[in-house]
Amino acid sequence: MREVSRIDWKYGGPTDLAVGTGAEASEKLIVYGASVIAACAFAPLWLCHYQGWDWWIYVVCAIFAFDIAGGVVANATNSCKRFYQTPSKPDDPAVVRFLKSGINFDLLHLHPVVLALLVPGASALNGFSWYLGLILSVLIVRQVPLYLRRPSAFAIIVVAIVVNLYVLPLGPGLEWVMPLMFLKIVYGHTVQEEPYRPTAA
Repeated sequence: MREVSRIDWKYGGPTDLAVGTGAEASEKLIVYGASVIAACAFAPLWLCHYQGWDWWIYVVCAIFAFDIAGGVVANATNSCKRFYQTPSKPDDPAVVRFLKSGINFDLLHLHPVVLALLVPGASALNGFSWYLGLILSVLIVRQVPLYLRRPSAFAIIVVAIVVNLYVLPLGPGLEWVMPLMFLKIVYGHTVQEEPYRPTAA
């Protein structure tokens, strides 16, 4: 049975760059829950001396996992879609106007470059290549007609997963980074989708 919900593009309240201004408590719970679980996954890896990294590498990866995994979920929420896929309001802070202008939000996601430079055994060249590929993918998806953006984004994500596994590995222990980055940015942030509100609201 098809569920009926109301579409609402209006947002208001204290600025929330993570989950979107006006996010529901339930949305925040799901987003931060996913973030914490992803970050905590590095605790047993540290205890098992996975990859033999220094302790601070596990901390760095946990921080990035918190951000990237949480971002995948956050960018799929109605509040994030509503907030980031509408024009800035006159009273929005300067940081909001900056992030909503062009591809500024996407350009800030230097994660593969930073991780490739910090994590032992990672490829800096592949990190830069992935960053450029991510931005190029965003530009491609933004150029196709709206009705084709979602399938185009997922087609690119499928290719990225295969390339990540067999052509441009970021580095040992970082196999999760690029698939999640492409889900977060190429699909979650770039594809416009109608933002729903709870029907009881």
